[in-house]
Amino acid sequence: MSNITNWVTAIILIVICIPVAYLVARAVSTAYFKAKTEFLNQYRKGHENGEKTE
Repeated sequence: MSNITNWVTAIILIVICIPVAYLVARAVSTAYFKAKTEFLNQYRKGHENGEKTE
């Protein structure tokens, strides 16, 4: 019986984890893309104004 319970538990965990991992990955990539875009915009603005950005 415990073997079946282990399989059921594993399947439930996998079914829960895959969408969660997908959502986390999407959120992280979206945040990274936004941050990168924002950084590049700031960097360009600084160079257009002749300022040094660090």
